[in-house]
Amino acid sequence: MLCTRNAFRAFVVVFVAALAAPSYAFAADRTEQAKAFITNLADNAIESLGMPGLSPELRRQRFAELFNQAFAIGGIARFAVGRFWRDATMDEKKAYLQLFQDVTVNQWADRFANFTDQRFTVLGARESSKVRPDRPPDIFVFSQLSGSGFAQPVRIDWRVASVGDSFKIVDVFVGAVSLVSAQRDEFISVIRNKGGTIEGLITALRMKREEQTARIASAANL
Repeated sequence: MLCTRNAFRAFVVVFVAALAAPSYAFAADRTEQAKAFITNLADNAIESLGMPGLSPELRRQRFAELFNQAFAIGGIARFAVGRFWRDATMDEKKAYLQLFQDVTVNQWADRFANFTDQRFTVLGARESSKVRPDRPPDIFVFSQLSGSGFAQPVRIDWRVASVGDSFKIVDVFVGAVSLVSAQRDEFISVIRNKGGTIEGLITALRMKREEQTARIASAANL
């Protein structure tokens, strides 16, 4: 996902520790369970992907696993293209989902190497007021991130959804701005500027991945 530097610093926390995070069976107070879910992720964040000597390839592999385990990636990817998802062919959907993951992993993975002294604090949580008949309400977990590189703590809110007997993160808010909605605005703009179909976005993402791959290979040879 594309975001500002502070948004990136906020966003890094959640990816890092999903492999170490257990599934949470729901207790009576789901907000406490959601807080524990985010806290556990944060307690293990930064360390695993910021380990000294970790190769770029291994970091990227770990990040891909974390990305898929911590986030409702399929739902986020579909939301990011809105109604154009319905009009896409099965081949286009498959290509888009793979490119969405590849570009995101390439964009974020290596940056974790520079994040080793961040402090994350969960401030509270509440259930969403929006009620759906097919699942429990989502939960907003409120937190802040501080440490070197921050003039002041950054407020981060996480929207957490129930998936079976565990949780998935469906959105991240930095300064009340939804990163998922920002991604959607960007992708919809690309689609409209490239023929009005998801194929235009697929082409743009494929080019982005090629640029990333070339840059990664060049850096590895330095």
